[in-house]
Amino acid sequence: MALRLMIADDHAALRNGVVEFLQGTEIEAVCQAKTCKETVERALADKPDVLLLDVRMSDGDGLKALEAIRRQDPQMAVLIFSASEDVKEMAVARKFGAAGFVSKGASREDLLNSIRRAAAGENAWTPRQIRQVVSRAASEALAANDRSPLSPREMKVLKLITEGCPNDVVAEKLEITVETVKQHVKHILRKLAVEDRTQAALTAIWLKLFENAPAEGL
Repeated sequence: MALRLMIADDHAALRNGVVEFLQGTEIEAVCQAKTCKETVERALADKPDVLLLDVRMSDGDGLKALEAIRRQDPQMAVLIFSASEDVKEMAVARKFGAAGFVSKGASREDLLNSIRRAAAGENAWTPRQIRQVVSRAASEALAANDRSPLSPREMKVLKLITEGCPNDVVAEKLEITVETVKQHVKHILRKLAVEDRTQAALTAIWLKLFENAPAEGL
């Protein structure tokens, strides 16, 4: 069965280039769009397996189109297609649920692999992109505060997380309940603008949170 791809870009030459990349593969370009308005309408009507979406369209911001599409169809796999890997744009795309962020300079193999991963419901973000996005989001969250937004107890929980401790071990070491630990973890993720414990631990290391923390806070 062919994998159905929609291509949304305001440059016909680029759309044609992607179509050429698809020759001889199981991926079929079933529809195209050149404006944000047309993209949203066609994507919601045609339901492609994957939408390859340009960031900058002739009539507006492709990320706005992404937001509109995902709001009405949260399951649609959307790959952002951009001439540059701007970290701010990547952060917004990831926030709105993009399956990945592909450079227009990507090789044929990388583009096809990203499309296949998105169609399979897999994460098409590269580890480097995720590091960039998480680092930026966490930095902005911390920059909004004169000091770490985490409470002393949250800092203790985060330090144990970075040491690889599961919730029950954290609860035992801090003499609190597992449910309390879960609440602390939830608050930590929100304050650091990350999605899971692994990202929280990496963020703490990248931003050197514990190097700058008062000794009594830990």
